[in-house]
Amino acid sequence: MTSVLDLSSAWMWLALLVFLLGFPVFAGLFIGRLPRIAPLFQGDHRSWRAFWGTTVVLQWGVTIVVAASLLLSGKGLSTVGLISPSRNAALLGAVVVALFALIAARNSPSAEVPPSSDPEWAILPHTRAERLAWLLGVCPTAGFCEELVYRGFFLSLLRTLIGLRAGLLLQALVFGFHHGGHRQGAKMFLMRAAVGLVFGLIVVWRGNLLAVMGIHYCVDAAFALKPAHVAPAKA
Repeated sequence: MTSVLDLSSAWMWLALLVFLLGFPVFAGLFIGRLPRIAPLFQGDHRSWRAFWGTTVVLQWGVTIVVAASLLLSGKGLSTVGLISPSRNAALLGAVVVALFALIAARNSPSAEVPPSSDPEWAILPHTRAERLAWLLGVCPTAGFCEELVYRGFFLSLLRTLIGLRAGLLLQALVFGFHHGGHRQGAKMFLMRAAVGLVFGLIVVWRGNLLAVMGIHYCVDAAFALKPAHVAPAKA
């Protein structure tokens, strides 16, 4: 992974604007206010499918725009650390996904659990079908799209503009904000920013995105293994 991106191309400006304005939707800054989805943010789990379905479409949309902008600017995706996995890495990834799906399917209820007033609980998958959708749809999307955009495109651009150390910090802060906005509180913001910083350091260490994409998947997938009948206590 090399630091060769800059804002000399209109395509790079487009990618940056779409990323900065598009990914906060994940945190509910916009779609969290849509009538069909807003109840989820008050703890009504019935809007779960609508929210996560919209989020998956959004993340792929932003990622496609960013990837297309890179290609139209003459930059290959390997420039930002996206390389083809080896056969062994691909096999390991398939085994990990299968294990998560098997454990989630065996240990989760087939019917809806009692509703919770805690939005942090409502936003997680509850039923067996939801957990499988989370593991096979939501988690791969987050692992691939977010890492390509945050630690691939955005960090590469920041390394050119402000240097590696400042770039690592800024991408982590943006990552933390995009995952909860102004409503998440200082503690959650710092925790999520710390995750973004660690992910950034892993990418710099490894020189590509594959390892951190796998780790990102596993971190998100772990939420599908939470007991469905116990809502977490409010912070």
